[in-house]
Amino acid sequence: EAGGPATSPEALAPPEPPAEPAAPTEPAPAESSLPPPLPKDPAERLRLAEGLREEGNAKFKAQDAAGARTTYEKALTLLRLPGDELSQELKAGLKACRTPVLLNLALCSLRAEPCEAGYALELCEEVLDEEPENAKAMYRKAKALIELDELKEAEWELVRACKLMPKDPAPRRDLEQLRQRTRDALAKQKATFGGLFERGPGFASDDRAHGAAGGGSKLSERDVNDIYFHDDKENPYEASDDPLSQAHKLQADGQLGDAVMAWEAALSRSASKAEWPEHFAQCLDFGRLFMDLNLDRLALRCFSKVLEPPESGSADSEQPPTPAASASSQQHALLLKA
Repeated sequence: EAGGPATSPEALAPPEPPAEPAAPTEPAPAESSLPPPLPKDPAERLRLAEGLREEGNAKFKAQDAAGARTTYEKALTLLRLPGDELSQELKAGLKACRTPVLLNLALCSLRAEPCEAGYALELCEEVLDEEPENAKAMYRKAKALIELDELKEAEWELVRACKLMPKDPAPRRDLEQLRQRTRDALAKQKATFGGLFERGPGFASDDRAHGAAGGGSKLSERDVNDIYFHDDKENPYEASDDPLSQAHKLQADGQLGDAVMAWEAALSRSASKAEWPEHFAQCLDFGRLFMDLNLDRLALRCFSKVLEPPESGSADSEQPPTPAASASSQQHALLLKA
């Protein structure tokens, strides 16, 4: 109206809506827990793997086997590279790092609680695929096989390790412990089941054994010369009451030269008494000792005696021929001969 108060355009404008409250600030995203991607450069991966190997060695020396194992596994992941496009120098570097990582990882697996013998066996086999004469891989493979109760194959690997590491007492000590374990198991089995299989009259009877001792079947002189190592020397163990026990003790004590002579006396006695199952078992043990001494020619002759036992007596003799060794003894002889 005229004469009224003046009204500004701003006063006539509609009021502005109230400001919306500010949105809450979102926290910064946490760093990803995923492992970083592996480097693509093979040389860089080798450099990192070598550092992890040294780190794993330090942890193992500090009695941290679990931490060492984790570190070795990281190193092994870095070393898994296809070798098609790698230079020979880089291939050699990868192999030089991978072999000790595999062996150390196998050792950690053997010492794990519980023991992971199957995994350790796989790792050792991987080394032996590339290096068939790697003594450490043989030895740790044998330890894994013992844990898996594969005793015959473990014995074979320990014998090979002994021949490749003649100055290391550990494989020989484990080999003798394994053989003693086998002997104890056989003795226990014999004590448990011996009464079920009493010897009847005939070839294997006590009378037959005594008769053989008084001039019955024996190995021929040629057979003796084929097997025995000291055949032209006086053997002080021939007069022993129990040359077999002495042979085991001498072998365990590392007196291998005397052990050979004690084994000879034990073999001669079991043959003269026609105790053929015991005799063939002794041939196997005697052959193993020759393998330990790197006398493979004599070892092969011992195993051949089990596979092809000598005939005793003549066509006119009432003495039956020497029986064949048991199937299990022959299978063991074939394995050792191979």
